[in-house]
Amino acid sequence: GAGEPELADELALAVSACLHVGLGADHLPERRAILDEALAGQFGRLTPLVTALLQASMLTERIRFAELARFDAEFPAAWRLATELRSPELLAQLRFVQASRYLVAGDIELGTGSAVRGFETMTNVTATWLQPARFVLDSAAMLLTGTLSGHAAELAASLASPEHPSLPHLLAPAAALGFVQAGDLDRAAGLAARSFAPPPWSWTRPQAIAYWAQVAVAVGVPDPGWLYEQLLPHAGELAIVGAGVDCGGAVDSLLAGLAVRLGRPR
Repeated sequence: GAGEPELADELALAVSACLHVGLGADHLPERRAILDEALAGQFGRLTPLVTALLQASMLTERIRFAELARFDAEFPAAWRLATELRSPELLAQLRFVQASRYLVAGDIELGTGSAVRGFETMTNVTATWLQPARFVLDSAAMLLTGTLSGHAAELAASLASPEHPSLPHLLAPAAALGFVQAGDLDRAAGLAARSFAPPPWSWTRPQAIAYWAQVAVAVGVPDPGWLYEQLLPHAGELAIVGAGVDCGGAVDSLLAGLAVRLGRPR
């Protein structure tokens, strides 16, 4: 109500941490519930900083649920508020979700350009997440442009000496999917049989699951039944990772392919 005090900016740290952790695939429903409740005013009157954090995170959920018209309507206000707050972190996050909006529309040039500007902004803040984030974007761009096949052998070879310890669980499915796209199903199946392990419960997990699902549809490994169960809670969503990078199109399409591979009706 009008007489309620604004929640202190200290809440922004707790909100940011909660929403960041919520990017893991097992916490997405809770993340959306927090955003819906907070933006509906159920947490009380919010400061501009907390509001900006919530708005930026909600834009990712708009992409996840293909609410693209609402994304387009809400993005300008979120950008204005982040600009007024002069927050490089918020502006970088908005660059990333803007990139995601372009990517899901198939505009690779604008999408990667916006993401690169986001990386440039965030590198001045912290670089601890840079390696996996760049690989997520680069491999998704290769997938969307149909060029992943040309990098499959290189990605598979790098498993022996990865550039960063966070990369092997992403390298293996990307390489296997590249072999699928190249029509080399034997190498895809062999790599999947040797390298598959359930990916860690981190923010990058959705990409590994979505890539392995596409491999399993083509060659039958990894276990299509296990992958189906991982994706089933996300029916009706777009397969995105992090702030919204496209890693497989509609989850329903992945489920349908796995169902066919399993010989069961969807």
